[in-house]
Amino acid sequence: MSVISDYLARKLIYENHPARRDAGCLNTLQTRQPCRLCADICPEGVFDHDPPAWERCSDCELCTAVCPTRCLSSSQSHLRSLLALFSDHHPDLLLSCTRQTVSADHKMPCLAAYPIELAAVFALTGTLTFLYGDCKNCPHSDHLQQFHEMITALRQFFMEDWFQKHIILTDDPSKAPKRNYSRREALQFLFSKTRQTAGSLIPSMDDLSPDGSIWRQLLVQCLLSMEHPPVCTWDIPSFTTSCSACGICTRLCPSGALHRLADEEQKDTWYLALIPWRCTGCGLCKDICPDEGMTAPKPYACADPTSPVLHRVHAASCVRCGEPSGMISSEGLCPRCQGKPPENLHF
Repeated sequence: MSVISDYLARKLIYENHPARRDAGCLNTLQTRQPCRLCADICPEGVFDHDPPAWERCSDCELCTAVCPTRCLSSSQSHLRSLLALFSDHHPDLLLSCTRQTVSADHKMPCLAAYPIELAAVFALTGTLTFLYGDCKNCPHSDHLQQFHEMITALRQFFMEDWFQKHIILTDDPSKAPKRNYSRREALQFLFSKTRQTAGSLIPSMDDLSPDGSIWRQLLVQCLLSMEHPPVCTWDIPSFTTSCSACGICTRLCPSGALHRLADEEQKDTWYLALIPWRCTGCGLCKDICPDEGMTAPKPYACADPTSPVLHRVHAASCVRCGEPSGMISSEGLCPRCQGKPPENLHF
């Protein structure tokens, strides 16, 4: 049984509403800057309660798209329907809101509910059209800004030339791509040797973890499967000269994007590594760093998002615990071993 099938079989309780991984929630990891993105976007007030009042959930999926750490994952019904798009995928995909009466490949109550990573995958494998309705008079009109922010992020991610060629925005059904392929044309596309089809780009579902980062996993695997992938721009933080390699960010990063390694040859030399595709740009590392050793997320263009961004730090290590610190005492002890946590640290 595949990972996806096993997950669906074991988690039937989440058939019609999202699931939340509490350990990855910003509010679980820190208290300095409470996150209310899911609560503010939810039309049913599900997150005004602790634990969430899932019985009130309408499964609109807006919360999963806006979650900065991807600790919210799609309901199984949505997961199945979105994954099914890949098996029947053709070069021109049409996504629309439910206020549009025309036939579409997939519909959501609001286009803002589509995760940006999922939209990027579809744009990689052909042309993606967003067909929106009368947004100003829609019950979800408050979320129009979220959709605009997603489009802006897609434009930045692909850069302008690719975006213009592969993503269409329209409220006119007549401008949606025509897909009346003959059987012969469909087979020619499917077996074409001049371009990669969706089927050749989509990895085995056994290689994916069905959590809130599944669309990000799918995106990076699609990019790595392409012979000539576009140079994409990821929003990630960067290290500053103030970084002392204390490791607080590596321990608390909800997506596992940050790692710390000791230099085996040079004493008191450490490397901090940030893996671009894993970073969701939540900004937690910047907020919790006691040394202001991280900047806010900013665009970073790279051809291989799995290649880590490295930062070398020279920092003395505590004689007791071996941890590096920029505040080693005259006795050679770090603040933790002295029983003095950094003053600027907030959890």
